[in-house]
Amino acid sequence: MGRMLHIEKGRSFTSSPEERNTPPQEGLVPLTPSPPPHQEGLDPVALWCYRNFMLEPTAAPTTESPSTTSFLSTYISPDLISYLEAEQKRLIKDSLLLLSYFADRPEDPHEVHDFAFVVFPLAKAYEGFLKTYFYRHHLISEDRYRGRYFRIGRSFNPDLPQKYRDEDWVYDDVTRECSEELAREMWNVWLDARNHLFHYFPDERYDLTLEEAEKLVHHALDVMTRAVRCGE
Repeated sequence: MGRMLHIEKGRSFTSSPEERNTPPQEGLVPLTPSPPPHQEGLDPVALWCYRNFMLEPTAAPTTESPSTTSFLSTYISPDLISYLEAEQKRLIKDSLLLLSYFADRPEDPHEVHDFAFVVFPLAKAYEGFLKTYFYRHHLISEDRYRGRYFRIGRSFNPDLPQKYRDEDWVYDDVTRECSEELAREMWNVWLDARNHLFHYFPDERYDLTLEEAEKLVHHALDVMTRAVRCGE
């Protein structure tokens, strides 16, 4: 069941089950999600917003639909598709759908200031991809892979001071398995598609045009493909 949110000026919170059966207080606006929309033919922006903001968190699926694989095969290589986990594929598909949506509507981009949101699903998938990559290459344990305390921003940071490089620091392992150049590109994608977009810096501009978002998405997919192939 979707969540009911009460929005008050300067405040937002998730209601308790008891509150869901109680009429909203004056000044509060209940936002109750409608039943899940039929996905076929639905505006991809509306579908993405519904899936990411109106639904309760659920366990990641372990299998993907044939339609997802078919869609991705137009954009990425078969070896990367086979390497990705089901949820990573769905997230990448979300970013590609958003790109396709705005590419078909050239008048819409002028109404949007920052297209970073197009990259967000892929950035989430990329975090999962890196964890999967480190685990499958035996660079981190299963506990680290499945746990909540492994930090890519620390463990894969090539500029981490020497005194902090412990057994969780994997950047040097990736350089040995692939190359310094590719390891640095993998790190830069982490910075460009995540850190620089998710955070706000008063004196620096990191908002993206549609063209910049598209370039970043496809660059990330290219780096992921080369990372998968580097051990072959």
